[in-house]
Amino acid sequence: MTKAGSRSLVMGYGLALLGGLFLTADIPTLRLADADLTSALLFRSLLEVGAALLIWAVWRIARGDAPALVPGWPGLLVSFFYGTGSIVFIIGVMESAEHGATGALLFLLATSPLLAALLSFFFLGERPSLPTWIALATVLLGVGLIAGNPTAGSTLVKICGFGSALLIAAAITTSRWSGRAMGFTPLIACVLPAMLGAALMMMGDGVTIDVGSWFWLTVNGALVLPIAFFLLAQAPQYIPAPQAALFYLLETTIAPVWLFLIFGETLSTPALIGGGLIVGAVAFDTAMQIRRTKRPPGIRPRRSA
Repeated sequence: MTKAGSRSLVMGYGLALLGGLFLTADIPTLRLADADLTSALLFRSLLEVGAALLIWAVWRIARGDAPALVPGWPGLLVSFFYGTGSIVFIIGVMESAEHGATGALLFLLATSPLLAALLSFFFLGERPSLPTWIALATVLLGVGLIAGNPTAGSTLVKICGFGSALLIAAAITTSRWSGRAMGFTPLIACVLPAMLGAALMMMGDGVTIDVGSWFWLTVNGALVLPIAFFLLAQAPQYIPAPQAALFYLLETTIAPVWLFLIFGETLSTPALIGGGLIVGAVAFDTAMQIRRTKRPPGIRPRRSA
């Protein structure tokens, strides 16, 4: 490997690692903000959009090659999926805070890469490999353990976790189909939950803002999420996408540790087993994709006689 290639890999892994670590602080900082659903939808989303616009403006002034915020009608569709997924995710976080089941929500969110593979199979004709089918079957078992466990949160938490993962998978599949750069689209998509939050606030008896800590809400919306998604969106320019996607699992594996240390939140044994199956299956499938990516063209593994 050349020195330039080595530097490119270091850059890619560094961006993905930092992005993944920032993402682990998403749910803890949102919980620390102690905001109600309406305030979280409105102000968290506005902070994300504002930070994205600031990053985009600086990029455009400094380099002049900033990608489109929403590239055409495929970008609008991707924005819809991401925006709706953000709404479902925030509802899930608010609900899980009442039942101490945020870890289960995170484990269900981790199914999105494999759901994207399934959607690509049905809508794009991309046939999943045997390891992906094995991983999907394992994920189904893990989801069943969490969904069938009454101590792993309410039914709404489980619906929100799996629903958000499905919407993210739909956004990923649409992005892949379009072939366009969508780095800023997930952040600009937060206009949708902001609009919903504003509408709900206006429909209430007067404008009521319920935010326990503006500091933590600002950290979440203006720092944690924009930095995390920006870094993770840039990483595939230097390393293969399957390798970059693996770093999203840092949130699933590390965030429950923060939740335990900060809020004393624990998971039941069936939920832990189900979560372990999901994380392990996604990691296994990603590792198989990386292996296929690294294999030189025309080289096939030898079979024993």
